[in-house]
Order: sequence, then structure tokens, then C-alpha cells
Amino acid sequence: LDEPTTGMDPEIRFHFWSEIVRINKEETVTVFLTTQYLEEADKHAESMALLVDGQLDFSGEVREFKKQVHPEAGLSLEESYLVYLNQYRKTEESV
Repeated sequence: LDEPTTGMDPEIRFHFWSEIVRINKEETVTVFLTTQYLEEADKHAESMALLVDGQLDFSGEVREFKKQVHPEAGLSLEESYLVYLNQYRKTEESV
């Protein structure tokens, strides 16, 4: 699914996610989606892949990504992503 909740009102978004979670748990179906709404990914995803500048930069569990960025911070996925991008850009500038 490519950014499936873009433009959805909150009630429809709630029902959408309820159904996705049901399908995943009850029917053991893996659902792939792309999203800019990292709070949704943080809440509903177990695994993630991160593309930066068209390259696969991380693939694994959401909690592992957050732990890799800052092991003790308890940051949200969105906060972790912003920290990660800042670190990535600093690395790119020094090359």
C-alpha cells in the first residue's frame, strides 16, 4: 500500500488500521506499506526499511532502528528518524 491513509479523516483512518491489524493477526498476512506518517508506522509496524537518497539504509525491526539511533533515549520513530537523518547528513558533508 502506498501512503494509504493520506487524506483520510480520523474515523476512517481508525477503521482502516483496525482492519489492517485484524488481517495481519487473524489471517497472518504481511502488509507492506509506504508512509510519511511515522507515528502510524511506530504504532502499527514491527519491521521497517529505510530508503535514504534512493539507497536501502536500514532494514529490520522498528525497535532496533530506534535503539541503533539512540539506545537510551526512548525516542519515537519520527524523532529517531530525524536524529538519524541529521547524523547521515553530517556524515555526507564530511565526505
